Amino acid sequence: SAVRRPLRQVMLSGDWIPPALPQRLNELWPDTAVLGAGGPTECSIWSACHPVQPEDWSKDSIPYGRAMANQQIHILDALLQPRPLWVPGELYVAGDGLALGYLNDPAKTDALFIVHPRTGQRLYKSGDLGRYLPHGDIEFLGRNDFQVKINGYRVELGEVEAAIKGCTTFKDVVVVAAGDPGHRNRNRLVAYLVAEGGASATPQAGNAAGPGQGGHAQAQETEDHDTHAKLVAFKMTKPGLRRARADDTELSLPVIARDVQSYRRRKSYREFLQGEGGRVGLAALAEVLGTLSELSTDDMPLPKYRYASAGSLHAVQAYLHVKAGRVEGLDEGVYYYHPERHALVKLATTATLGVASYGRGENPQLFERSAFSIFFVGQIDAVAPVYGDDTAREFVAIEAGYMGQLLMETAPHHLIGLCPIGYLDDGVRSLLGLDPRQVLVHSMVGGAISQAHVDSWTGVLAQPQAGARTGAMAADDLREALRGLLPEYMIPSSFVTVESLPLTANGKVDRRALSERGVQSAAPRVVAPPRNEAERKLLEIWSEALGTAEIDPEDSFFELGGDSVLIVRMHKRLKQQFGDGVSIVDLFKYPRLSQLAAYLSDSAASQEPVRDAVADAGDAADRRKAALMRQRKLATSGADHV
Repeated sequence: SAVRRPLRQVMLSGDWIPPALPQRLNELWPDTAVLGAGGPTECSIWSACHPVQPEDWSKDSIPYGRAMANQQIHILDALLQPRPLWVPGELYVAGDGLALGYLNDPAKTDALFIVHPRTGQRLYKSGDLGRYLPHGDIEFLGRNDFQVKINGYRVELGEVEAAIKGCTTFKDVVVVAAGDPGHRNRNRLVAYLVAEGGASATPQAGNAAGPGQGGHAQAQETEDHDTHAKLVAFKMTKPGLRRARADDTELSLPVIARDVQSYRRRKSYREFLQGEGGRVGLAALAEVLGTLSELSTDDMPLPKYRYASAGSLHAVQAYLHVKAGRVEGLDEGVYYYHPERHALVKLATTATLGVASYGRGENPQLFERSAFSIFFVGQIDAVAPVYGDDTAREFVAIEAGYMGQLLMETAPHHLIGLCPIGYLDDGVRSLLGLDPRQVLVHSMVGGAISQAHVDSWTGVLAQPQAGARTGAMAADDLREALRGLLPEYMIPSSFVTVESLPLTANGKVDRRALSERGVQSAAPRVVAPPRNEAERKLLEIWSEALGTAEIDPEDSFFELGGDSVLIVRMHKRLKQQFGDGVSIVDLFKYPRLSQLAAYLSDSAASQEPVRDAVADAGDAADRRKAALMRQRKLATSGADHV
């Protein structure tokens, strides 16, 4: 193995240095000093530096540092007034490092090399954003020209790029604002992902948000959003991977051809078709369940299955709960799937399965949207005589995992989506009539999905070059991860993998070229027509609000560029069409056109708005705000009488 020679100093240059990088350097060379440095090329390359300390590793980014000797950095507002602590402003550099100007470009020189009207000091207008920290360091917040407006919201492109890098291991990520031909007077975010030549190291959890993200996280309005963001950040640390050690030797295996679509197809589906289009075909369901059936031939003493089973005992049973009218040819009820006869045996049970049985979190909503549920029940007495009780419980859990994976691999080919769930209460045991020696090991919900739904995520991210190790994932999965880090309006509408990024003459990313490419790449979509009167009415209202008629019933209002402002504007029209029972909460709860149409088609629901946790939370917030205003009024009136 190669001998690592000692290093005295490592200098890292760049506007934003990921904290994981100096931490990795410390693992390789513990006694090496690390210095972060940055600054505009127009100011002799480096204007600020920061000696990196171990406590910096847990920050969102390594501080930009302080001005170097004989240079000064000012953070000013648009009127060239100093900005106080924590308040962002533009970085202006002064001192001996300033260039004379741009060669043969006096207009650009006059625009960016200025003289401060009050101090008379010559300054360079960097276009970088930053803010002072309490101990005197500067935190870099991105480029001023990287701020764009999307649907009325100001978006920092660097913040979006940093969040995507935290969710993937792509080598480079660039986000641009491109005009959207489908929407009048609107821009959309397009993310370009570079996987060529291998991926960079995966950032640690604390770094996923990127520069400025810490302040954004503090501004989240709900505890649920913060919890989800922390969960996503934890997942991005990939805690299950074995961490590299100093004496490890890595051997690269021969390049293999991967069926990228199969990776993307096998996912957890959380959205199912509703209404008449949400009925699952019995033939499709039979194909999916049939993967659990046995095969018996004359030359085999025992039947064979497509999944591994301890001792070929096949001790895990599959049960099916079907909702009324959701599966063609099947009545509401509970069924046992008989793998030997490939048949459903309806159980004579009077118990019912309700949303309360699905515990907490997202599970109740998943159950409400689904058409059926599948339960895997372990038969301890079938395995214990051979392996003993303790081992039997482990084996039935493993076997149920094999069965679930087989179903999830097969279901999307037949336009059925499945989603594993947990946190089931004892009502399910009662429903299935289980005895104490039977274990409810695993469960999932399912429903119909459309071909458009499948196409929306199987073709968005192009397959990378053979052999390239990337952090590619389905666009839906990437969007879901980003929702834990960014508000909806900051999530790109398109993700495009490219072999390389266009560069300007001086070697920087040509964002203007990417923006123009984003406009040109907006290919026309094939959208399905509305399937009922409710969808037709909604399509008309959405088209007017969004400025486009290219809307599919499975489209999400927010993914089309909608926001809370447009929702408020649409609310009056929706009440006119569907009655006063339509609440703004409903519009957030059912973002897809088909979902909202199915909900509004129910006249009872239209007349009596459902009170849910979101609405209750909103009322509670209003009450707290009113109480706070009363307290302030009392305090003010009391002060007036002192």
